[in-house]
Amino acid sequence: MRKQVTIRKPRQRQRPVRRRSQTRLGSKSTRLETSLPKATLSLKPALSFWKVNSSRIVGLLGLTLIIWILYLLFSLDDFYIYQAEVVGNRILQPQEIYAAGGVNSQSIFWINPAEVTARIEALPNVKTARIYLTMPANLKIEVEERHPEVVWQTGDKVWWIDNEGTFVPPRQESAEPQMHLRIIDDDNRSIQANDQIDLSIIRGAQILNEHKPEIEVLHYSRQFGLSYTTVEGWPIYLGKSSNISGKLLIADAVRADLSARQVIPLFIDVRNPFRVIYQSPPEGTGL
Repeated sequence: MRKQVTIRKPRQRQRPVRRRSQTRLGSKSTRLETSLPKATLSLKPALSFWKVNSSRIVGLLGLTLIIWILYLLFSLDDFYIYQAEVVGNRILQPQEIYAAGGVNSQSIFWINPAEVTARIEALPNVKTARIYLTMPANLKIEVEERHPEVVWQTGDKVWWIDNEGTFVPPRQESAEPQMHLRIIDDDNRSIQANDQIDLSIIRGAQILNEHKPEIEVLHYSRQFGLSYTTVEGWPIYLGKSSNISGKLLIADAVRADLSARQVIPLFIDVRNPFRVIYQSPPEGTGL
């Protein structure tokens, strides 16, 4: 009996259907993943910048601070001078000395002490001046004035003379005690403030005033030097200021002798104490 054998054809593998993307890119698929960088906070750049530019930054900050401080110092009203303490004055008024300094409404940082001192010492009645500045706006002015020793009169003009022989203008409003010793210049010389006179003239006048305090007015000329007038109206010529005390003794002796002899002289000249001269009208004789 024949057996019927059935041969089956091998089953064909069905090709997988490719997707459009697979057809375009190839059969092998690759999985792509997109990742974003993560944000990180780091001081490293700032530190690097500081390391490189630290000196410049510090300098800039320091300069800014200095400019700000200078602005405050020169703009704030607290650093401006509007008054001063004046000491040592008896003749001049404090306001006059302060005004001479030329510092009113000025910043303490702009004041030149040497210039201020020179301006104050330019006042005729000021001998020396010193100024002291302290923060924020304190000014002290210390002066030494030229105190008068005698009054000098030339014509109608009156001057004071200090102990250095310097002529200064008189100040009627001062607290200086009234002086009684006056020297009249018979030569009528022209005088200006700060002019000088031979100091021996002043010393001689003071010695004469000590011996004869009742005599308050003396005369001076280049020819006869110091002279005074007695109560009888007799001029006594003393000449130079040397040996004033001795000349006064001789003049008193001659005066007493003339009074005893009832001689009225026109003058008594003791400029040379070893050769005294007097003259009486109408003729003159030597003694």
